[in-house]
Amino acid sequence: MKYDMNQLASLKPVLTILFQIFCPMSMTDGTARVIELSGSPKMKEDLLPRLISRDPAFAFTSGQWMTEVLLPPTTC
Repeated sequence: MKYDMNQLASLKPVLTILFQIFCPMSMTDGTARVIELSGSPKMKEDLLPRLISRDPAFAFTSGQWMTEVLLPPTTC
C-alpha cells in the first residue's frame, strides 16, 4: 500500500496531539499496573491512589523522561 506523503503530513498535528495525550496516559496506566502487581505495600499505599486518580489536583502522571515534553496549561 502506498501513501500520499501530503496526506500523511496533514495528519501530523492530529497525531502530535494524540501522542501527547496517549503516551503519558499509557505510561501512567502501565506504571499503576506494575505497582498493583509487584509494588511494595508502601508503594501501593502512597503511589497507586495517585496514579489511578481522576482528580487532576491529586493525580500523578507517569512518563519517560527522555521523550515527554512539558507543555504549558491551556485555557479554553
